[in-house]
Amino acid sequence: MCEWLKKIFLRPEEETVEEKEIKILQEQLSNEKELNNNLKKQIEEVSQFGSGDINLIYIRLNGKNQTIMIDENENLSESFIVKEFISGDNHSKIILHEKIVFILQLLRDYYNRPIIITSGYRTKNYNDSLRGSSKNSKHLEGKAVDFLVKNINPKDVQDFIRKNWQLLGIYGLESSADNHVHIDIRESDRLIEF
Repeated sequence: MCEWLKKIFLRPEEETVEEKEIKILQEQLSNEKELNNNLKKQIEEVSQFGSGDINLIYIRLNGKNQTIMIDENENLSESFIVKEFISGDNHSKIILHEKIVFILQLLRDYYNRPIIITSGYRTKNYNDSLRGSSKNSKHLEGKAVDFLVKNINPKDVQDFIRKNWQLLGIYGLESSADNHVHIDIRESDRLIEF
């Protein structure tokens, strides 16, 4: 628009289209900066997630490892805390797959009863000290857990898992145990029972 037409048709307080576009871009830029600042704060909070004394190597659902110092009473889900997954002799380091926590939370929600973890992550020394444990136990990789559902027969839980293993993402089930339930998330295209 020519300058003389602007003077005729636009009042001094009106903005040109270009000025309006510039203001919109400035607002978007300001909002983007605010979002970036909020993200930075959230990242800092996650970095400060744990100032505890346990080194947690947490394999996330997306497959990426996250190493954090965490307190043993820190929540990993609505119903589970870190120390429940620690077994045996080492209380300073734990390897755990988020999928195990996710599966246990699903089972906890399904049964609407507490789940008692009897064995989670194991060090090699602790695993070797257990009679009958496998040298290639998935507990060593944070891919296995032994547990009980309060007031539910372990065989009934095993039957439920056997029927829903694909949905749950469970590929290893110890069906010979009658005093606990063992599940693992080994790589497989079928349920392996042992």
